Amino acid sequence: MFEQNNVVSVDEGTGGVTEAFKNRFLVFNDGTQAWLEHVVTHEFTHVVQFNVLYNGFWKSIRLIKSILYPLWFMEGMPEYTSGNIDQVQGEMVVRDAVTSNTYLPLTELHGFNHVKPHQVTVAYKIGEAAIDYIAREYGRDKVGLLLSNMAERFDMNSTLLETIGISLADLDKKLHESLEEKYADETANLKEPEFFGTSLTHSDGIYPAFNVLPAFFPDGGKIAYISDLEGFNEIFVYDLALSRSLPLNIQKKFPGKLESIHQNGSALSISPDGRYILFAGAHEQHDYLYLYDLKRNKLKRLAYPLDSVYSPQFSPDGQQIAFIGMKEGISDVYISHSDGRGLKQLTDTFADENDLRFFPDGKTLLFSRETGEGTTLRDYERDLWSLSLETGKETRLTSLPGDETQPAIAPSGKEIVFVGNATGINNLYRMDYPNGQPVQMTQVIGGNFSPVYSPDGQDLFFVSYRKGEEQLYKGIPDHS
Repeated sequence: MFEQNNVVSVDEGTGGVTEAFKNRFLVFNDGTQAWLEHVVTHEFTHVVQFNVLYNGFWKSIRLIKSILYPLWFMEGMPEYTSGNIDQVQGEMVVRDAVTSNTYLPLTELHGFNHVKPHQVTVAYKIGEAAIDYIAREYGRDKVGLLLSNMAERFDMNSTLLETIGISLADLDKKLHESLEEKYADETANLKEPEFFGTSLTHSDGIYPAFNVLPAFFPDGGKIAYISDLEGFNEIFVYDLALSRSLPLNIQKKFPGKLESIHQNGSALSISPDGRYILFAGAHEQHDYLYLYDLKRNKLKRLAYPLDSVYSPQFSPDGQQIAFIGMKEGISDVYISHSDGRGLKQLTDTFADENDLRFFPDGKTLLFSRETGEGTTLRDYERDLWSLSLETGKETRLTSLPGDETQPAIAPSGKEIVFVGNATGINNLYRMDYPNGQPVQMTQVIGGNFSPVYSPDGQDLFFVSYRKGEEQLYKGIPDHS
């Protein structure tokens, strides 16, 4: 497991880490080539930085200077060198920050300890935007020169003045003005999420909250979703009639079985009788699937001979569970009986797979798969595929530029809504199944995610990122 290493102490949620004294780094492999390429490049850039800043005699003494180096530069430079692999995410958080007055000035990003939850990503990406601005306005060579000059200085302000002739405050002002001009043009015809739906969830006004991955109960009256409103991932249930949500407090009730709840892929599923919530989680550095019995308030843990399990879904009759399992670094589609027995591997490729859904007839699975056939955004992109459980035939359904992920299937089985970023922004797309062409449904400033149909097919629910948060919205399927 990633947490079991002799390099440096890490906890769950860490993507990668570089240890400065011996220039060693380690990364978490989530199965995707895009992620691996991004995080390896990021961490290797740290190795280069540390070699420049701390190399030579008395290295342990030189390491004391680390507190003098601003994190916006130390993290922004690795994000910049990683190229456009994470471009859609980076553009989303910076665009949102600039257009919603939640921008974090470089002058306040020497360290990140004071930023709120979820703002760390914003801080990373604003740092990347600053490095990109320096490279465009003053030359790419100035990025490396800043690093080498910083090794001989005790503050970034004097380093900037010597290298490019402006102070930190002036750089921040110019950067902010440049971003405001850029995003004013780019967002002129884009909409707020409220244009496409009504917000159901909100933050507490103090810390930004992520309310994500909705899953309907069969009667259509309630929705389960994952929220970090209380500081950690917990499953909440939203009552549509009462317009309120309450936490299930599963982690608090079962600390001996569950330490964290995963939110990878299609993370939640409700049994057809509405009694069980199916999700993935971890305990003592091992992944499990969990069945929470709402009626008896009991938690059952399903163990599999795999390194990781996530994105679980009940079959329409509730007799089977399909999920993504990882073994030896490779993610594939698996299926088992609902009690965890009878495990069967359904796909066997080196390509990463995720975002599982069952078609209503229970005979076909829908999922996303990473391919090496990148187009305009990066070398690795994701498309939607179907898999027949009767014949084993796989069919590629989408091939737009960028990624197509997080699909939802209409109760009729004749329509699919998914998240696509062909335009560089995560938006919702609709297509008829099996032979339709994707049509873009939304055009938002932030990004849209996790669509799900109501059981009667009359409403579409989705998650939208805006003002540094992700909130749940109720929309209309034919709204464009």
